[in-house]
Amino acid sequence: RFWSYGAAVIVSLVALWSPVVLAQDPENPTTTALSRLKQILVRIFPMQRGLFEDKVSNLWFVSSLKPLRLPQRFLPTGWQPVAALAVTLVLCLPPCATLFQLGRRQQQQPSTSNKENIDTLSTLLLGASSTALSFFLGSFHVHEKSILLALAPTSLALVARRHGHNTIISNRDFLFLDWFAVVTAFSLWPLLVLDRLQAAYICTLVIYLCWRQLRKIALLAVTGTGDQYTIKLSW
Repeated sequence: RFWSYGAAVIVSLVALWSPVVLAQDPENPTTTALSRLKQILVRIFPMQRGLFEDKVSNLWFVSSLKPLRLPQRFLPTGWQPVAALAVTLVLCLPPCATLFQLGRRQQQQPSTSNKENIDTLSTLLLGASSTALSFFLGSFHVHEKSILLALAPTSLALVARRHGHNTIISNRDFLFLDWFAVVTAFSLWPLLVLDRLQAAYICTLVIYLCWRQLRKIALLAVTGTGDQYTIKLSW
């Protein structure tokens, strides 16, 4: 299955890139396929644009603020992509190792109950979010909107934990997932100001907070004690 997935990715990549690489540019017919391929790679890996973009809220931007200025003081320009790669690999190693162990355990002892399948799916979604967050925090010249790649799996994690008519979730996880969307949207504020979307952001935030409050009101019963509790939804 692993090799079939890899072959599907390679075939899809060749199918998508071949029209761009093989087609002649009418404005510049002297360009070769190799030069067009190089232009694609330069745009995918913008090494010449610097370690981070504008005010993206990742580790490199924070460490570049005064008085730290760690990249400027300790990282030569040529070594910055290598350092970003190393930091990204270190950050994504724990969730990847957790997901790998989960896959090995599922192969040895497949899930037999619906609750175990839901827990497995929740772990998979949270692991995908952690991996995306690792790339956002440590990658070279990451864009502000890349934080949305980490937000999407966490938003689905709440739905994945639904079991029958009840939703059994951790109180700590519930609060984290509930506010993660607010924090990630706020991290896009400089980009929203640049695109003049402040009003749309504030309106969307108010709608989300109202929906969050209505969701609390719609809870019919809360039972249980401790870190785990069961919520019965009215819809």
